[in-house]
Amino acid sequence: MAEPSPGVGTGSVVGNSGPVEFDRDLDHHRRILRMAGDALGMVRRQDHDGLLAELADFLEHSSDGQADLRTLIGVLVQECAAMVGTFTGPSGVPRPAEPVRVEVLDRQSRPVPIDTLEPPVRTMIRIMLAAGYGDPMAAEEQLDLALREAGARELIHLFSLGLTWTVHLAQECARRGLAVVEWARPALD
Repeated sequence: MAEPSPGVGTGSVVGNSGPVEFDRDLDHHRRILRMAGDALGMVRRQDHDGLLAELADFLEHSSDGQADLRTLIGVLVQECAAMVGTFTGPSGVPRPAEPVRVEVLDRQSRPVPIDTLEPPVRTMIRIMLAAGYGDPMAAEEQLDLALREAGARELIHLFSLGLTWTVHLAQECARRGLAVVEWARPALD
């Protein structure tokens, strides 16, 4: 979701809902998606220590860790929004007239108002809803705001939420017989 810079090496990877822009070479694209897929597999297996070690290694070998973490979060959020959209329309095409409902439940399975949630959770929901409703600029603004104000703990929380929700949504897509993009398949395997 980063702005592509002019010149060689710009490109995009298409998820269910559209492209996620990259501003580096194809190897970098693959590295981002490989990390996202590996992280999804670790979340599915509940390998939290492995996930933290993998993320630390990924960021250590990154020329711009914050930008790469932002791109990872953007890829996950966009794919979450795309999968939510597949539930509301035929052939994966979201129907704008139908509302997209996202809720957070407490331990007793009761809905929790969005304004009472921790800021990273509230932000992720707003980002996903904006993307799900086809407003990538609003989603980008929310993500920019979250990343600008987030410390290391909040960034990891945003990444963790994106992973957890992507795993759950990918599993729900598979349960309903809907396609899951290749890079997100580790959420199912």
